[in-house]
Amino acid sequence: MFLSFNCLKSPALFHIFTVTICFVKMSMKTFSGPEEPGTDIELEIEGKSIICKKELLIANSDYFKAMFEGNFIEKNKSKVSIEGVNIEAMDIILTILWDEHDVVLEEGHTLAVVQAASMLQFEKIKTFCIRRLMELLCPQNSIRIWIVTEQLGIKPLHLKAKFLALSEFMILKNTEESEGIYELTFQEVCNYLGHINLKTDNELSVFQTAMRWWYENSKQIPDTVSNPLLKILHCISFSTMSAHELKEAMTYPDIKNDKEILEIMSCMEHMKTNKSAEMFTENSHKVAKKLISCRSREVAKILCILVTPASETSSNDHEVVYYDDYKRKWFHEKLGDNKDKAIVLMYDAPSKKFKKFFNIDQYKCKNLEGFKLQSYKEFVFMYGGEFLIGRGKWNQNFWVYDTLRDRWERKTVMPHPRRHFQTCVVGSKVFIAGGTGTFRVTQDSLFWYDFKLDRWCEYVRHLLFRDKQFKCCCFLDQFFVISINEQCGYFLKDDVDTYSWTRVEAIIDRTILSNQSEFAVFSYRDRLFIKGKNLIEMKIEDNVLVVISIRHVTDIDCDKIDIDLCNNIVYTLYKHRFEEHDVCSLESYNLDTQECSFIFENLKEADSLEADKEQFRIKAITASMSPFAFEHYSLLDHYISVNEFEF
Repeated sequence: MFLSFNCLKSPALFHIFTVTICFVKMSMKTFSGPEEPGTDIELEIEGKSIICKKELLIANSDYFKAMFEGNFIEKNKSKVSIEGVNIEAMDIILTILWDEHDVVLEEGHTLAVVQAASMLQFEKIKTFCIRRLMELLCPQNSIRIWIVTEQLGIKPLHLKAKFLALSEFMILKNTEESEGIYELTFQEVCNYLGHINLKTDNELSVFQTAMRWWYENSKQIPDTVSNPLLKILHCISFSTMSAHELKEAMTYPDIKNDKEILEIMSCMEHMKTNKSAEMFTENSHKVAKKLISCRSREVAKILCILVTPASETSSNDHEVVYYDDYKRKWFHEKLGDNKDKAIVLMYDAPSKKFKKFFNIDQYKCKNLEGFKLQSYKEFVFMYGGEFLIGRGKWNQNFWVYDTLRDRWERKTVMPHPRRHFQTCVVGSKVFIAGGTGTFRVTQDSLFWYDFKLDRWCEYVRHLLFRDKQFKCCCFLDQFFVISINEQCGYFLKDDVDTYSWTRVEAIIDRTILSNQSEFAVFSYRDRLFIKGKNLIEMKIEDNVLVVISIRHVTDIDCDKIDIDLCNNIVYTLYKHRFEEHDVCSLESYNLDTQECSFIFENLKEADSLEADKEQFRIKAITASMSPFAFEHYSLLDHYISVNEFEF
């Protein structure tokens, strides 16, 4: 057995070199020298033997400590058989402990080692592997890492891997990236494809993936599973499939040739098109109704707000150097005054409590005004703003916080300085509209950054109206900008890098708008909403935005209103005056039930919010900040299926 390791001399090279392991036919490997003190112990694993020092095992493993120091028969044995452990994984563990080399494991070895380390309670090795897996985690390996780490109870890694696997389904379903899905067991693929938080462009893609798995793996399904194809259909959210897509689904051979399944799907197609379903059997009608009434897929989101520490105590600037468990320098950071940093909190609606999310250090946000925070998948973007307004010191850094790996990166530089602008994320594009530029000139232009392609648009587009109160949002999966004063809106059409504006008229009673004071715009499903004192619901009919409903929601006369949406809950942050104080109020409004409540009300700058037993304040830094919704991996801790079905 021969092992060759690339030894790392610098932390910067830590993630570049990998361990190369080549096994040859030898019956025994020795991890101890003749001059080393201690007692030799022979471990028999998978028919091979490894000799190492008993003291080495005791010092690093609670499992072996209990075995050799407790009242077990192995205590006085010179040879111990270990079951259920991979020989290569154990070999790597002992090599790391014995040689103390700087080692980076390849993905396949890391999963095997973390399983062995978890079973045999090598906690330092386990921690080392978890860090390595976190660095290796990507859409292509997310399913495999999710399954292994969930079985081992490794949080939050398994939730992070699960998040990637669910959010990147459209990548994973492709042939060249598909190994994870099509290697799943029957129950695993049903749990994956049936997950309510699976993110897909269309439900037909989920059906096609399910059928491909079926054709490749149906013979491997245990005989104890009854009617497995029907169970797979319960993974599909038929409530969002069109009648045309249902007809396409019925052309699959195994669907056409199964009389019961075909009748159920035909019944669903009749229901979708409002045809009579009387000719179908009672059972087919019952199953079809259940399938077509299933839950729609949704993106699990949580509300985030920006605050500052309540404590005014400060410390001198100092550097802290972090080392890993093997005394390797990991990274360093400079710490400054606690009062100057900002903290993002998450609002946990079930418990009605705030929780700490992540920090923004003072070098990014001190004295910065007019910037924005937006989210995209597992990332949080921080961009724009000016340090001490009027000084001409702009923040043109486009910062990205990776919530899975808990680190910041300066992704790019904004081509044009902006503060107090309108912004929204559409697909992978971050749009920046209006705002104030250099020399305090109000802008009427639009530009954007494509995070996926890592490039800015070539040209600045000018808005087609000069209304300073224009609003923008993502509407019908497109960038949409609306002018209430000019009673019209525009979609930015993207046709293979060719962009054009499409105008829609907006029919809104001006007497309603005159009572709005400040307002914000957002979209939900196929509807556009204007929210101020009233909530105005609109939809497009014949290329015209028409009002569907108007509901009175508040009497607050606010100076500023900011909104974001978490599924069907719209959160509104009002900034207003109350009893001669500048205050903030955070409101929760359910769009489906019209239930309205305040999370906090009339909160003054001196008042504090509690999160994780610490106190925080909404200070001047948040004066121009909006709450934002984020897809946090912790929301996936509980399984919810689009359909209920027993396996």
